[in-house]
Amino acid sequence: MRRLGLVVSLLVASSALVALDASPAAACSCAPLTAEQAFDVADAVFVGDWVETLPGGALAGVDGASDDPTRLIFEVDGVYKGEVFARQSVVTARDGASCGLELRGEGPFLVFGRTAASEFEPEVEAGELSANQCGGSRAVADGAVPASFGPPSAPVEGSSPVGGSDGVGAIVAMAVGGALAGAAVLGVRAIRGRRPPSPPG
Repeated sequence: MRRLGLVVSLLVASSALVALDASPAAACSCAPLTAEQAFDVADAVFVGDWVETLPGGALAGVDGASDDPTRLIFEVDGVYKGEVFARQSVVTARDGASCGLELRGEGPFLVFGRTAASEFEPEVEAGELSANQCGGSRAVADGAVPASFGPPSAPVEGSSPVGGSDGVGAIVAMAVGGALAGAAVLGVRAIRGRRPPSPPG
């Protein structure tokens, strides 16, 4: 019975690891930027339609941490600054609590991106862009693209690279997997230990 109790304890501990990973982060706070200010600090500016979301870092069926990486895929109509692909991956935190990009409306969207993430943001692959809700990105319907941006140019043909999952979700997955494997081994040993001894020959 003690061994079976240990098996149950390990399973409960693995569930606690998942709950810890899914704990909410502090709310995001940032000073608003004008469109011109956002343009100046961005490495790339484009208008496009948001066509796909690729979540990462979370276990299947379980919400991950608010700062887990999410990749928003855009089909780009016009580029106002920098190098942007016709199909562009933009990396952001999963949730607005961690300043993840929160776009509202049907689009198209005016997106201000950077080629490198800050130390507090999910990492990006070369060719991807990083963006957050403090950078000024918004629906074009919320205001026309400023004339000071100049005329748009065509995007680079093809698709940008799309990086894989990062963040703490993968670490938690390995920890839970190890705990479950250990529990299975202990469960087998517990069952074997309860078998009656073989009669003497």
